[in-house]
Amino acid sequence: MEFKRTLFWFALLAAMLSALPGTAVAAPASQQSKNLLTNPGFEGDYVAQSATASVANGWTPWWLPHQPDDPDWRNQQPNFEAATQPERVHGGSQAQQIASFYESHTAGVHQRVNVTAGADLRLSAFGKGWTSASDDPLNVSVSGTDLRMRIGVDPFGGTDPLSPNIQWSQPINAADSWVRFEVYARAQSSSVTVFLYSSPFDARRHNDVYWDDAELVSLSGAAAATAQASYPTPTLTPIIPTATPVTVVQGQNLLKNPGFEEGWFTPCSWKGDLPWNHISCDPWYEELMLRWNTVQTPVGWTAWWQIPITDTARSDFYTYPNRCPRGAPESCVPWHNPEYGGTDWIRVGPPRIRSGKNSLKYFTFWSVHEGGVLQAIGGIAPGTVLRFSAYMHAWSSTEGLSGEEPSPYKSDGQTSMHMKIGIDPTGGRNPWSGDIVWSPEFDSYDQWGYYQATATALSDKVTVFIHSRPEKDLKHNDLYVDDTELVAVTIPGGAPSAPAAVVTVSAPGNPPPPPGPGPTSTPRPDGAVVHIVQPGDTLWGISIQYGVGMDQLLRLNGIQEDTLLQIDQELVVSVPGTSGQPAPEPTAAPEGTPTEASPTPTGTEAAAPDSGKLCVRAYNDANGDGLLSAGENLVGGVVFIVQDARNAVAATRTSDGLSEPYCIEQPVGTYSLLIQVPAGRTATSDTRWGLALASGAQTDIDFGSRADSGNVPARASSAENNPGKALGGLLGIVLIALAGGGLYWIAKTRVRGSG
Repeated sequence: MEFKRTLFWFALLAAMLSALPGTAVAAPASQQSKNLLTNPGFEGDYVAQSATASVANGWTPWWLPHQPDDPDWRNQQPNFEAATQPERVHGGSQAQQIASFYESHTAGVHQRVNVTAGADLRLSAFGKGWTSASDDPLNVSVSGTDLRMRIGVDPFGGTDPLSPNIQWSQPINAADSWVRFEVYARAQSSSVTVFLYSSPFDARRHNDVYWDDAELVSLSGAAAATAQASYPTPTLTPIIPTATPVTVVQGQNLLKNPGFEEGWFTPCSWKGDLPWNHISCDPWYEELMLRWNTVQTPVGWTAWWQIPITDTARSDFYTYPNRCPRGAPESCVPWHNPEYGGTDWIRVGPPRIRSGKNSLKYFTFWSVHEGGVLQAIGGIAPGTVLRFSAYMHAWSSTEGLSGEEPSPYKSDGQTSMHMKIGIDPTGGRNPWSGDIVWSPEFDSYDQWGYYQATATALSDKVTVFIHSRPEKDLKHNDLYVDDTELVAVTIPGGAPSAPAAVVTVSAPGNPPPPPGPGPTSTPRPDGAVVHIVQPGDTLWGISIQYGVGMDQLLRLNGIQEDTLLQIDQELVVSVPGTSGQPAPEPTAAPEGTPTEASPTPTGTEAAAPDSGKLCVRAYNDANGDGLLSAGENLVGGVVFIVQDARNAVAATRTSDGLSEPYCIEQPVGTYSLLIQVPAGRTATSDTRWGLALASGAQTDIDFGSRADSGNVPARASSAENNPGKALGGLLGIVLIALAGGGLYWIAKTRVRGSG
């Protein structure tokens, strides 16, 4: 008895010591983390998401909607519920069931999980299906179809099941037997999303799928190496010190067909798939595809829209109903997919073309929509700061009380069109993704408004979006878009205002190649440098090419930022004495001779009597107090947008972090200032201001922001940075060793005594 009591106390002491900070024994080199998923076994109560969708706590259902021209059986919303029969449960007492009856589906569940960026991850899950033309025998497939089951991880944390970013496992038909699915991925942000997916190829009486015992773990050591071998990752590829040129030209428009001048095409898609996942319109696929004849799409772009719901029996029909049938709620508003096309045929109303011979028009008639166009651009170096801009205007109106047609010059009756543009820095194509960085939202009726968004690329590709969503189903809900532009403001390894035409990024240890030839310019006899406008030129690009400020270009040429450039137009880039060209050596005046006063630097001279000045600058508010303090540097990439009393854009400025404050002169009146911070920063000052510019007066605004807390490196916690913890760990190990030795001695003595 004494031996047992002593053994108990030594064991208790060892357990207590092992729980002390710093005393844990190092994990094996290939250890995996705990399961990161919430409710991986699909146990407990199921949450009703709709009348036919109940999912396990912690999970979210998803499914692709049925298309109007699909066969009745294709891609219908399946039933989500708990499976409890022993044959349908892999572990525990329940599994997630996704079932279609005489129908097919493309559906599953997903879950977003917080992880460490850069972590090597392994997702696994057990899946099984029942695809049968008969009820008997139960759980045995008879004349089934291919269930096409798989699992995947979006390493950026997106929730679009059709995103090209998702790393998918191989599809398997797991009919009548449990199959372990497995896939690896490397986290590209602080969260990832896991997907469970099934898509029966054809309709059957039973197309049932069961998921159970999912697991997401972070790997290290040999297990991480196994994961990396499936990517592969840069850690497995030796770095070769050779220059890698970036395909992006700094300051050049990166968009294809930015002015919608290069023709139009009719898109096609698979029935049941998203309309903007284009396929060939080859007639061989005619019975399986849809041809969108009303969606005349500009070359290089893709039309997207919220798909209306056509099935009145669905519980969510009135979310996006394609019509309002008899007995519909008073709030019912019909949704349609917009019609798309050009504007070169329009002869009435205000100018629907801002420049060139065409522009984009898309509209709905007696209905609303949420839609626009998108374009994906590759060859981007991650870390590149990009600016996307576009001109848009809306015409939204309805007929008069006696049925007379509304004036094409004046919109009336609409509450909001929700007009904006955005950039997805991960390259995703989901218009509803939380990754998209949107411009400020405002409506520009009957005149061109300027929209601008800035984001930092997180992948080697980005996607730009045009967006609108009218609230009222007026007779005319028309949108017009023209003169879009995507430019690289800064490229990793390149200067914000480098005079070289092409910026390159080199691998470590290898210098970049010499810069290419600079822009062609024409000097005048008076010493001024003149640029001849070429196709594709923009004011922003010219300012970067010559290394001069935008304000200098505007001042020397008497133009505004939204002035249209004409081919072969002469632009004065610099004159003697301005930045960008060396000034002539001054001639010393005789002593006592009066000299002409030096011109006041741009941005500080007094405003004209009939105008006022707004001067802005962006700074790094390190202490978060909303005040510009000593030592707080300027910040680039902050967008300032000035709107007049009609919400039309009067001026824009993107800070470069070098030459601020920047002053904008405008006629006397009331204005609003919208401020957008770049990705990875949080505003510490107001982002919306109301202003009244007085005659000859100047208004100064300093805007503060600071880096998001998620971008601050975690504090080191190793033993070398915490000597006390190291000492405690060593002491704990010694005590555990002594305790273990004591137990061994007691046990050995006990054995001897009983011999």
